[in-house]
Amino acid sequence: MTRFLALVVGTVGVLLSLLVSAPAAHADAVDDAVAALRTGSVYVDPGATEPGIDEAAVTAAIASRQVKIAVLPADDYGSTSQTFDAAERIGRALAPNSPLTVGVVAGRSFNAASSALCAGAASTAAEASVNATRTVLQRDNDVTATLRDFAARLDDAPPASGQACRQSSAGGTNDISADSDGGSPLPWVLGIGAIGLLGVGGAGAYARSRRRRTLKELEGRRAEVLSYYDRLGADVQNLHGGDNAVARQALADASERYTATGSQLSQADTHEEFDVARRTVLEGLQAARTARTALGLDPGPELPPISPVHGEQLSAPSEISVGGRSYQGYPQYTPGAPHYYGGGGGVPGGWYSFPFWQTVLLGSVLSGGLGGGFGGGGWDAGYDRGYDAGRDDAQDGDGGFGGGFGGGGGDWGGGGTGGWSGGGDWVGGGGGFGGGGGDWG
Repeated sequence: MTRFLALVVGTVGVLLSLLVSAPAAHADAVDDAVAALRTGSVYVDPGATEPGIDEAAVTAAIASRQVKIAVLPADDYGSTSQTFDAAERIGRALAPNSPLTVGVVAGRSFNAASSALCAGAASTAAEASVNATRTVLQRDNDVTATLRDFAARLDDAPPASGQACRQSSAGGTNDISADSDGGSPLPWVLGIGAIGLLGVGGAGAYARSRRRRTLKELEGRRAEVLSYYDRLGADVQNLHGGDNAVARQALADASERYTATGSQLSQADTHEEFDVARRTVLEGLQAARTARTALGLDPGPELPPISPVHGEQLSAPSEISVGGRSYQGYPQYTPGAPHYYGGGGGVPGGWYSFPFWQTVLLGSVLSGGLGGGFGGGGWDAGYDRGYDAGRDDAQDGDGGFGGGFGGGGGDWGGGGTGGWSGGGDWVGGGGGFGGGGGDWG
């Protein structure tokens, strides 16, 4: 025992000396984030050039949740381990003794840490959100939908004060006690088995709760798109261009977008698919508004933004070249150009006659052919689209809901009950780099 304690003390001493002597690399970006997040929910570092983010939309999605989001420079934090480390450090500074979840995005990496949830739960939720919105990430190079999905997932994540966390921590410490006492292992085997059964039951309940919540959210998304779809359908059916060439072409665009929306709605069952349908129907409504104006009619209510804009935007009609082909683009909707692109990948945002970003641009991105913007390889398409509702976070939870040494709390601070003794991904020995996160670079 004396030798063991000496070894532990020596190891801790070495680690502390390394921590003290390590240079404070990247401290400025984290410090700036901490300062900004004391009064806000979302912070974007001035040096973070990608991905795109609609700060207002993410702030609205966070609402009253104890969640903070930081977008940091990819050069300094562009991996899941680095984003997790940054999230934990921001959380320590903002809420050393209270519940908080912090998500950090840098380039094509997203990870999260939390003192409000079981160790690794926030990181696993970040990974699931990246997988669930991967098509949107590939197409738009924008993380808004991912963060909106992440905020919603946290509502169903296991809390640090919950029974599942305490059971996980108890199981981790009792194994050592059984060996040192030299008694019969049977009670411990039975105890571990009981905890396992409870864990399976809890995981099943958690998965069912997530499915119910997801279905409710998707019903809301469908209702939103249907309201726009019905409005577009009324214009397509009731308006006639006559001899007005502008109105005729605009109505043709609106009709095509109406048909496309109907097809997309018939198959939509994920947030990303409803994002696509919403985008399409708003393109159609913009064409319908142009037709109404050309016919001397009231254009109708203003439309919300089709998607967040980022990067260069067209300021005048221009011909752009992508993948060896030329495409005509316009800064505003123009009849014959019904497809909107928010910008990115070195291509300016605007309205185009052909959605090249769904074919030529994505192919160039995935082969590393564009450079800049989306970067080397873009958003990795190697993961399945969406997420499997039957897969719960506890299933791969040796790293996901790792225990720790002090009560099975969150990623820092023992679940918000004080100190730094709680089970964390880095502090309490539980789970590598947080047990999840999304890295698509």
